[in-house]
Amino acid sequence: GVGSGQVAHQEADAQRRWGRDLDGRCERRERLGDDMYNLGVGSMAKGERESGRREVTESAELVAAAGQSHRLADTTSALGALELRAGNLEAARDLMEEGRRLNLQHGNRRRGTDNVMVLSNIYLGLDDVETARHRLLTALTETLDEGDAGRWPLLLDAASAIEENAGRPQNALRLAAASAKRREKIGGGPAFIVDVAHVVGDARADAPVLADVACS
Repeated sequence: GVGSGQVAHQEADAQRRWGRDLDGRCERRERLGDDMYNLGVGSMAKGERESGRREVTESAELVAAAGQSHRLADTTSALGALELRAGNLEAARDLMEEGRRLNLQHGNRRRGTDNVMVLSNIYLGLDDVETARHRLLTALTETLDEGDAGRWPLLLDAASAIEENAGRPQNALRLAAASAKRREKIGGGPAFIVDVAHVVGDARADAPVLADVACS
């Protein structure tokens, strides 16, 4: 239940802080950046944006001081996610673009694909539908190259959001329905990029019979 989940979060947070303190006492400077990053991600998961921002920023400073340039991609991307959650879309765009550049520079294409999927959603929020579509096609191409079936629900959600924004409710509904079927088949969390209830309502208002067929 909710209580057990809160206890689990508290225990995980205590373990992260214990690890950070231990590495600090033992002067394991090469591990402090990871420790602070893990604390920041934990704070983000709890909705503590300011703590998360402070901890991830400190992580970026620590990994830079330790010469761990490959870790800067993670901290930069995490800061981009924080700005996205705070509604600061232009800052989120800049940080996520830089996170993708760093991931690709260090050969981490899978993480780079994660970046570009988030960027599609950010550009849509900035009303730059053409760039959002371009970023989504990039994510699709990279996902096909990697054979990563687990990304399909998110890709379909993002495509549905773009079609909804473009005023094509039937296309948006078909894509949302395809995403739901993929989730039933392979699992995964609920849709969060697209408001499914809103998509269904718009499609039914546009063409009730077609919408009912897509929902069946």
